[in-house]
Amino acid sequence: MPRLTGQLDAGGALALQMPDNLDEPSHRLMREIAACDPWRQRIDPAAERKRLLSAESYYDLLMRAVC
Repeated sequence: MPRLTGQLDAGGALALQMPDNLDEPSHRLMREIAACDPWRQRIDPAAERKRLLSAESYYDLLMRAVC
């Protein structure tokens, strides 16, 4: 966040969309399939998307970046 806000012009705005859909059926199914052979050997478990921070945490990050 600080890097992004540091690129704004004076008076600029930052808009973000960060869907938190890891628990949706499509995403759960993708993880289940990826855990089965033959995909388990082909998909790096480190590539799994991590959970997002809470909205409050992002607010705090932006406030620290002086937005």
